[in-house]
Amino acid sequence: MGNEISKNRRYLLTWLKRTLKPLIRVLLSNYIKLNELIEVAKAAYIEVAEEELKKQGLKPSASKIYAMTGVHRKDVARFKKSGEKPQPKDNVIMKIMSQWQNNKKFTTKAGKPKALTFHGTESEFAKLVDTVNGGDLNPYAVLFEMKRIGAVKQVGNKISLVWQDFAPKPTVKEGLEMLAEDTEDLVKAVTENVFKREKTPNLHLKTEFDKIDPDKIPIIKQWLLKEGSRFHKKVSKFLSQFDADFCSHIPSHKATAKVSYTSFSTTSIQFNASEVKISQAGGG
Repeated sequence: MGNEISKNRRYLLTWLKRTLKPLIRVLLSNYIKLNELIEVAKAAYIEVAEEELKKQGLKPSASKIYAMTGVHRKDVARFKKSGEKPQPKDNVIMKIMSQWQNNKKFTTKAGKPKALTFHGTESEFAKLVDTVNGGDLNPYAVLFEMKRIGAVKQVGNKISLVWQDFAPKPTVKEGLEMLAEDTEDLVKAVTENVFKREKTPNLHLKTEFDKIDPDKIPIIKQWLLKEGSRFHKKVSKFLSQFDADFCSHIPSHKATAKVSYTSFSTTSIQFNASEVKISQAGGG
């Protein structure tokens, strides 16, 4: 047992180094130094330790957090005093777009998103927005944001959904929030597969080819976007059958589970060191 734990620790530390390297590239390019990374790591350790203690019905304390994490009690007190923790944010636009594509009230007989009226609090678009978060959203604020990102277009007194899938050009803040959410989901999916070994595992697949003509990359990226978006729509339609936001017969007290399906693609041109000439100027 002890040997297995020791071996797992080595694997985890190796994985941590590999995981940190692409993140550190981003940090270095934005002038974020090691001492700032350490501060963020301490804060993350404290937050996770507090969450784990609360799950066990225990009251978090500086001593317990120190014993779990190794973060000094003075640092725990300092972080608790310094301010608020970031709160997770639902992707409201994505939820609204999903409702627009899958809720029969807002689709045509052919299953396509309808063009909706949008003037007034009783408009079709306002009713669409009301299906998300219990009607606490301002439909005009939502419409402004959807216009800003190019998700809808206005024709006369109606608006139509332009994007069938949410793939915006995000701001830096929005893009990094998406990265954080996707990273959390990926780590959860893989660690559950590795350590819990449930009968039905989480989906975790990768397809890679490394002898591609670089001139064909634009065509490949367009195909992946098209086909990936098409499959996401299929996933969305399937999952909507089991979601209380779409099915009134599902009691809200039972609708406590979350299912996430994420996909992405990336391309790179391989670096061939043998073809690079290095010039070195020396003195002496």
